[in-house]
Amino acid sequence: MLKRLFRKSEKEFVLISDNEDYYPQFILLTEDIKEIWLVKRKLDWEMSPPKRFEIKV
Repeated sequence: MLKRLFRKSEKEFVLISDNEDYYPQFILLTEDIKEIWLVKRKLDWEMSPPKRFEIKV
């Protein structure tokens, strides 16, 4: 799973998909996280411009 993270509190992260039409935001507790990886680049010929995300959950 590849998501953008927003720390909502000390114990919660909001996970945000670039394709929110199909994959809505959801909350993940820090105790349920096994690993976090940092992705620095994504190569895509049809890459859309960056957008601003609104936290909905």
